[in-house]
Amino acid sequence: MSLTFSLKDFRSVATSSEFSPPRLLAPYISIDRAEYSSLADQFARSGGSVADAFSHLRSRLGPSWFANLYASQSAILSYSQTAFPAYRFLLPEVLADDWAATVDWRSYQRDHLIHQPLTAYVVYKLLTRLNVGAGESEASLLDWCADAVLGGPETLYCRDYLADMGLEEASLWFSGGPISRELWKALFLETAYLAAAFHDMGYPWRYIGKLGSRLEHVLCMVRGPGDQAEQICEVLGDRLVFVPFRNYCARTRPDRPVTWVPNRLGLIRDALMNTHGLPGAVAFLYLNDVLREYPVEQIGAIAIRRFCVEWAALAIMMHDMKDIYWGEGGLNPDNPQLRLRIERDPLSSILTLADLVEEFGRPCATFSPDQDSGASVRYQSACQSATVELARNKETLTISFEMSSSPDRANKVLFLEKENQEYFNPRDGFLDLSALGIRSVRFLVE
Repeated sequence: MSLTFSLKDFRSVATSSEFSPPRLLAPYISIDRAEYSSLADQFARSGGSVADAFSHLRSRLGPSWFANLYASQSAILSYSQTAFPAYRFLLPEVLADDWAATVDWRSYQRDHLIHQPLTAYVVYKLLTRLNVGAGESEASLLDWCADAVLGGPETLYCRDYLADMGLEEASLWFSGGPISRELWKALFLETAYLAAAFHDMGYPWRYIGKLGSRLEHVLCMVRGPGDQAEQICEVLGDRLVFVPFRNYCARTRPDRPVTWVPNRLGLIRDALMNTHGLPGAVAFLYLNDVLREYPVEQIGAIAIRRFCVEWAALAIMMHDMKDIYWGEGGLNPDNPQLRLRIERDPLSSILTLADLVEEFGRPCATFSPDQDSGASVRYQSACQSATVELARNKETLTISFEMSSSPDRANKVLFLEKENQEYFNPRDGFLDLSALGIRSVRFLVE
């Protein structure tokens, strides 16, 4: 079976209820109205205005690409009112920074404002339309993931964390019956959408980290996210986002070696400086924490809603941990505990897969020299669509990209050869889908 993803398809389903943001559990936090008002006042005093930011962007992008961005961001902004209320206070600066990223000549600077809603659409469609397994065991990817979290031995950290948050063992969520399964399906789909919609919000912090590292030789004191590693560990060290660093154990083992604390701190500092995943996860948690009421009674419903935020932060971090997993890039990964195996971390695995698929519809600026005015800018997308195809025997997954021009195709082929090895090498690729019965994953460029 195959699924095709494109900007045209996204537009058609975005106006229907087919892939509308799931809202069964939202809002995820009880808002402290005084804190929200304080943040809104600070935002107003700083001159922040979402309307002005969109207006300035319209003059830079032109009508066609602005329409694409405005439609996707309006939907996400509406969704954020209950899912992530602090997002509106970030949006003006993010809009400005994202436009600057789109016209930058460096390859690591690309659009994310269109990319994030499109990734949420890819996540939704993969989970609900892709069937895995064979024969009587065939099921939707969403069914498979819900079963893995509800009863899988390697996802005990999720259930332990929920219990520690106040969900009683006798709860219907832990019963294992048909109703419990449907609840976990809804929880998984909703959290996956939440994580996808905001998964790249850590890019501004990564820029600060890069700036700091490049100015070290002139002794400029640029405070980047890596400088706060110890404080972040102290404040957030017990949260779900840090379970991968201790091999997905929800609770600290009593026999950990004395060298583990400094080793973990070094890994976290590296991830804060050299990924956008961990800075994004920390920012996501902080901006939810600063607005939520606390302390409040930890009843089951509140625990489940809060768990969505904690679980989404984990996926936001892990989708960009490939370089930390591989480390120096030798024959073997330096940090094997960070490998994404879908039976152990299905949420992060699905987000990472969707992030790889979503290359279509992202604007890239090209410049044409003009002797009179200097240069003219034109926006286009190098990738028109992406197709995910699972072979009839369900053992080979093919991800193909339709590129717009020969140079784009050639560049994409060279890039994907390296990416395929880093992500999908059967022995130690960062993303392991073998528990689904998938023995090989390959990229194609059309």
